[in-house]
Amino acid sequence: MVGFHLLMTLLTLIFRENIGDWRIAFWKYLFSTAAMILLRVINHRFDRPGLNFISEWYPILSLPWVYSGTKYFVHALFPWTIDGLLHRADLALLGGDPTLFLRSLGSPWFSDLMQASYCLFFGLIFFSCLILYLKKGRWQFENLQMIILTALYGTYLLFILLPAHSPRFIYYHGLPLSGGWVTEQVGIFIGKTAHRGGAFPSGHAAASVAICVFMWRYARLWAPLFIIITLLLLLSTVYGGYHYVADLLAGFAYGGISCLLAILWNRHWRKSLNGNLK
Repeated sequence: MVGFHLLMTLLTLIFRENIGDWRIAFWKYLFSTAAMILLRVINHRFDRPGLNFISEWYPILSLPWVYSGTKYFVHALFPWTIDGLLHRADLALLGGDPTLFLRSLGSPWFSDLMQASYCLFFGLIFFSCLILYLKKGRWQFENLQMIILTALYGTYLLFILLPAHSPRFIYYHGLPLSGGWVTEQVGIFIGKTAHRGGAFPSGHAAASVAICVFMWRYARLWAPLFIIITLLLLLSTVYGGYHYVADLLAGFAYGGISCLLAILWNRHWRKSLNGNLK
């Protein structure tokens, strides 16, 4: 995590001519880098339960804040987008536009359901981690946390290398969702917090599927609820025009790679830690 924030600090300086609010981005990432280093030093020196708790949870709780910073870098490296390529891939794979097809079957109450489902992503992350954190075997929590962080931080970097604005900005800007009060309120909220970019690959797909796997393996009582929410969440990303289907497929693939890398890393880290204790 420290490496990611330090990298973003350096990228801000290197590509500042392509970043509109580069000073804000620079100080944001410089502050976060310094704060994480300071927390590690203090936690290592004093080893207090409260500090340990903060160290365990700040990576998950800070994810919305980290995501918000990606808006500065969408076109920091490249001025183009791959939206046209992704849209053509959807048409080739499915034989038509999936968002328009789903909306043709929808209704105001279904739009409300989809918009509400789309907002559950960070809640899905938090509560899955909390459930595993409260279990006796803390390593399940550590593995899931590592997978989520690997998946999402990786997608944040890929947003810069493969900029995509998402279909709602390119193809459905003049086609608002027909829904009720929930759709209206969620639309207002997303309008204030979301931004162009951050579509490919889908972090929703990469993280949520891994969460379902962990819930099924280590907290099966909760698994059906998480699976249902995940299915609604992924469907909502296409229905609302937030993602191309190609984004989801790439997210599934990247999520699988993240699972493997994170589990191997945590296994190596625990072996090293046990070896040092001996």
